[in-house]
Amino acid sequence: MNNTVIQLILNAGYVVKAVLLILMTFSVISWAIIFYKQKYFTKARQGIRTVPARVPYQQGPQVTLSGNTKPDAQPHCKCIQGSLC
Repeated sequence: MNNTVIQLILNAGYVVKAVLLILMTFSVISWAIIFYKQKYFTKARQGIRTVPARVPYQQGPQVTLSGNTKPDAQPHCKCIQGSLC
């Protein structure tokens, strides 16, 4: 009864081999997704570090020429009006 893992797989039935193949396939796909996301987030993190050099930070509400400080008068709220502002 000195069976190795390879011998156990080779002597297994078709259903067991199919299940093992499916498990290995999804494992490879999962690791590919993990590495892809790691690469994606690394690039995103590097992009975030360069944003302050390109976009100046403005603090506080933006007052329009009419003196209106309502959210709908702020330029950044025009594109998201109704959802956040």
